[in-house]
Amino acid sequence: MEEVQINTSQATECNATETRRNIRIVVVGNEFEKIDELSRLMSKEDRDAFNRRYGQILDLLAIRVKTKSLSALAQFWNTDLRCFELPNLDMVPTIEEYGLMIAKLIGLLPNQLKFEKRGSILGLRRTFLEDRLKVLAEQGHWKHFKITLALTIYGLILFPFTSDMVDQAAMDVFFQFEENGANPVPAILADTFLSMMICHQKKGGSLRCCSHMLYVWIMTHLYARHTMGPSPDPLRDFDSVPTKDFDARGWIEEFSHTKDNQITWVCPWYHFEGVIFSCGNFRNIPLMGPMGCVAYTPSIVLRQLKCTQIKPVEEPLGGASFLYGRKLEHAKKLKVEQDQLQSQVEKLKRVEEEKNGWELLAGYQQNRKKEWIRTCEDMADCVHTQATNLANHVHDAVEEVNSNPEIKLPWKTFRLMKFCQDVVRSLVRQ
Repeated sequence: MEEVQINTSQATECNATETRRNIRIVVVGNEFEKIDELSRLMSKEDRDAFNRRYGQILDLLAIRVKTKSLSALAQFWNTDLRCFELPNLDMVPTIEEYGLMIAKLIGLLPNQLKFEKRGSILGLRRTFLEDRLKVLAEQGHWKHFKITLALTIYGLILFPFTSDMVDQAAMDVFFQFEENGANPVPAILADTFLSMMICHQKKGGSLRCCSHMLYVWIMTHLYARHTMGPSPDPLRDFDSVPTKDFDARGWIEEFSHTKDNQITWVCPWYHFEGVIFSCGNFRNIPLMGPMGCVAYTPSIVLRQLKCTQIKPVEEPLGGASFLYGRKLEHAKKLKVEQDQLQSQVEKLKRVEEEKNGWELLAGYQQNRKKEWIRTCEDMADCVHTQATNLANHVHDAVEEVNSNPEIKLPWKTFRLMKFCQDVVRSLVRQ
């Protein structure tokens, strides 16, 4: 295993590198000579049967990936647009391109499987699988040999999540293909995009994706031109592509200075058979992989697919992206964050309900106050009316007594009339 690290601070002399992200990215490059040698133990008939069942994944074993080139390429990944944003052009692998590249159980009892656990990840070690392939070849069990070889390539090349191990996530993808014929291309692209995004979000890290496919794709666009013949095979004819060899700084300069007229926009082996632009109600394409889900927008690279490039609508750019959280700790963290968010939502609801309750109570009290004032006013009007009537009666009685001297009233009666007269005057004044 070769780990190549790139320190982009050494490449500050490059021109037009405003789209380059200065982060530290490690590309893990594995050597598969032993597995390649074991695969050659199959007869021509078994090898042909293997290719009919699993496609041309054996051809990946012969590709020698120059990991420094991918370390440099990863610097130009745009997390928002989900594409490689070079200074003079934008590019991204597509389902159609990867599909054409990849187009052309083990025979043990459960207690014989030697699963290894690394933290929360469970899988089969590379050395165990290599030894098992050797035993199966010696015994002539080619049916189990082919399945084991395919699983090994899936776990170590197509979905290399864990170093020198085929983990459960890669096994899930393989058995989905083995049992249901599921197309692995969307999953491979999803892991490539998510791995790029994770490295950029963390400002560095290991790039865990199918580096062989990514390497063939970018080198074909850069250097293929007319060197692959009239009807080339993406993997088997890749040796005819005159790739270059630079150090980390050299690859940064190569990508930074690549011009529009220098690149092979349409891969020589690509044949237009329709392009997937959207999925259902999604304006872009959500890709589901073993690690998570990520959306990508092929409309920004129509030129790669033999279509006229137009300015894409800004609305569908970007899109959803999330990780499933294979680690228990990550899942617990997400659960805690979800509970905290739910608690905040419930608290806001209670505050809103209390606020509405106080507003309703204040409104009720205000209405009751208005009703009480109106009642008091009505009572005052009634008292005033009665007092006026009483005043008129008292006035008439007093006038009648004063105008007729013959009327003799007892002293107490006279005092009572005077008292009533004073009371009436007081009420009328109020």
